[in-house]
Amino acid sequence: MSVPRTSLAAMALGCAICFAGAAAWAQPAGEQVLSTQDLTVTEGAFGLNDAIQAGEMRRRTAAGPQASAPQPLAPEPAYARYPQYKGTIGDVPIRMRLGPKPDERDSVHGEYHYGTSRAVQRVAGEYADGTFLMEESDDGTTVTGMWEGQIDARGVVRGQWTDAFDRRRILPFVLVPVTVTVIPPYRSDDPAYSNAAPIAAPAPMPAPRAPALPATPGPARSSIIGW
Repeated sequence: MSVPRTSLAAMALGCAICFAGAAAWAQPAGEQVLSTQDLTVTEGAFGLNDAIQAGEMRRRTAAGPQASAPQPLAPEPAYARYPQYKGTIGDVPIRMRLGPKPDERDSVHGEYHYGTSRAVQRVAGEYADGTFLMEESDDGTTVTGMWEGQIDARGVVRGQWTDAFDRRRILPFVLVPVTVTVIPPYRSDDPAYSNAAPIAAPAPMPAPRAPALPATPGPARSSIIGW
């Protein structure tokens, strides 16, 4: 029995295809080429925590290092006429301008700067009974530092400055009026130097009235017109 040549050719071609496919499947998995790009997958890379951290990192990188830094405040022209105070926070010299708040009793506001820096910190505080409390801000909104001190008889304030973001960072401060004293001096033993609210003195008791004397009969009046 003879087989046509065309059938033999077809059978040979089919066998060649089968052997080629088997050879491809027989290659180790590590030698398969899945993509022309590198793909690195680490354990837990698709977890929620890793995704959040990666997203935060991307946002910080895209925003740049200056995205979260507050813009430094420029000096307020209206404060240029306020009296000056000089002093230190820790070992750093400072210059401060303070003036009374127009609508609040026993309160001050202003600004200060470190050394030769042009950026300023805004401040607002109050005083009562020899105690001085003040807050500062480097952006005009967020409190960045707190001042608490005592006022002496010359109007000098000494106390502690506290970092609002790290309460463990505490530094001593002193504020000395240069010419005009805005924060009134305080002396507990002398009411004339006290910046506490004055206590109203009790009203004096009225003097007792003298007893009325009995009426003394006088001369009879004349009926003549003109008396």
